[in-house]
Amino acid sequence: MDELISVIIPVFNAAPYLEECLHSVLSQTHRELQVIVVDDGSTDGSTEILRRAAAADSRIELHEGERQGVSGARNMGIELARGEFIAFVDADDALPLSALEMLRKAARRSHADVAVGDYEIVDSMPAPAASSARTKVDLMSGETAIVRCLHQQGLDNSVWGKLYATTVFDEKLRFRPGRFEDLDIIYRIYDRARRVCRLRANVYYYRRHPQSFIQNPDAPGRYDALDVCDRMLCYTQLYSRRVKRAARSRTLAASYNALALLLRSGRENEELEERCFRNLHQSRADVLLCRAARRRDRLGALLAWLPRPLLKMIIKHRSPMP
Repeated sequence: MDELISVIIPVFNAAPYLEECLHSVLSQTHRELQVIVVDDGSTDGSTEILRRAAAADSRIELHEGERQGVSGARNMGIELARGEFIAFVDADDALPLSALEMLRKAARRSHADVAVGDYEIVDSMPAPAASSARTKVDLMSGETAIVRCLHQQGLDNSVWGKLYATTVFDEKLRFRPGRFEDLDIIYRIYDRARRVCRLRANVYYYRRHPQSFIQNPDAPGRYDALDVCDRMLCYTQLYSRRVKRAARSRTLAASYNALALLLRSGRENEELEERCFRNLHQSRADVLLCRAARRRDRLGALLAWLPRPLLKMIIKHRSPMP
């Protein structure tokens, strides 16, 4: 019998996308699934769709509750997981047919605690199809995965598109409330992994939405990335130089993004502006000297020595750093 995989799907007002999402999960070539769906206080008809789906397929475990946010919903799913592996899927996204099977096989063959795949950004979901897996699998340590993720080089900071050994989620490792919850937890996941394998195959369809939270300066929690980076810097203080420099690099990029959004909005926020510039000044030397950093991050570190008025003018009229 195949190993059980626990798939955790937090749902809040996702009615237009739910049937596609659930069908893609339930149609996986890996059949042994515990599909934990946490209805996070939906009010748009999602609950009725989920109840019908749970009645039709016993692999779905539906849990309805009050609104607690995506972090709380995912944490509930972790507590309920019985599988050897855990995967996270957002309710408006979908999986290629063989995604979970490929990730599980890659993890087992590599003796990895985390398996990472590619993803495709789509406006609408393609017809169900198996992924065309290439044979190449990169294997790395947990520390190397942290460095590559924070430098944004080949490993993204999302929790979807990956498969985790359930043992990685010890009693202390849970999602924190707030925005940028994926960035907040992913480096702590890699820190607990003995090995991480990177599979060169598409395992996730990420749906693009025209109204992006990232581009809205007034969205609640839009600048929470700075809090996440503060915790990241504190967490990595006792780690190797390359990990600390990677955390500085991610902090520099987040600070430039926050500054760009603030300056282009025309709003005044002296406290936020001062915080961003303080991060730039504290991070610039480490990032400039780090050969592993992206070229654009090293350029940003160099620009951070410019006088503030000139740098503000440059930031306001150039593209932000993703």
